[in-house]
Amino acid sequence: MLRLIFTLFFYLCFSSFSYSLVIVDKIAEKFELPKRYVKESLSKAEIVDQVTDLISKPAETKEWGDYKKIFVNEQRITLGEDFYGKYREELERAENEFYVPSEIVAAILGVETFFGKYSPEFNALDSLYTLAMNYERRREYFTYELGNLLIYSYKNNINPKEIRSSYAGAIGYPQFMPSNILKYAVDFDEDGEVDLVNSMSDAIGSVANFLKQHGWHYSDPTAVSVAFGREKLTGEWMSISMLKEKGVSFPFGLSGHKAKLIRLKDEGKDIYWAVFHNFEVLKRYNPSNKYALSVLLLAVALE
Repeated sequence: MLRLIFTLFFYLCFSSFSYSLVIVDKIAEKFELPKRYVKESLSKAEIVDQVTDLISKPAETKEWGDYKKIFVNEQRITLGEDFYGKYREELERAENEFYVPSEIVAAILGVETFFGKYSPEFNALDSLYTLAMNYERRREYFTYELGNLLIYSYKNNINPKEIRSSYAGAIGYPQFMPSNILKYAVDFDEDGEVDLVNSMSDAIGSVANFLKQHGWHYSDPTAVSVAFGREKLTGEWMSISMLKEKGVSFPFGLSGHKAKLIRLKDEGKDIYWAVFHNFEVLKRYNPSNKYALSVLLLAVALE
């Protein structure tokens, strides 16, 4: 038994060590970074066990009713109203420039970082390194994000060890992953630099740009609660008329759009929503139906 335990321990340690060597070459080659820089940066990274514990128990595993209470409540709505009053000019300018409703942008910032009041508890380098090394199910993804963090740090002359993040490596007011910072972040306050950590203006413009680039359709519906949904109808895109023929009851008239049904559990009961293209755009931010619906309901409350 002791020999088996020792063998297993040795295998795990050797596998981890081997991948730590591979990851340096992988990142340096893919992102065209100096190998020495990558090696030195990763030598400062630490494994944080709490990171893997947290990612294995995300809020999205909660039942919809419990999940909704976290993000759509009186406290968050009141803070959102104050936030909208403070940043009205930036929010409305973002809506005019990117054709994304200002209340949707505000709601994402409300869900992600409590309208900027959330203080990140982790270090981005440690979080992404931990997940690249120890979270095998999504190892490739987090290795990719780790590489993006290093290229972002290298190009901007930032010490990656000083960048604060969520346990999953998301950064700044809008909680962008490093790859999204490089692709979608904008200098909305026009001060010559993109800063999602200190500039709420840049955060607002960047969220709006993210949604625009992923295909947000201004004035189109996002989701609507429906009655008489059935499990076997979920997941398939259909016309409104076809859904009505199959017994789905809509609260008001809709036409000209395709929709699909999603099912959620609330206090043990099945509830159904018809979701549209814009709902899928929100899920590019976070692939959870519960997340996208929370953003929408908070936005409606702010509107």
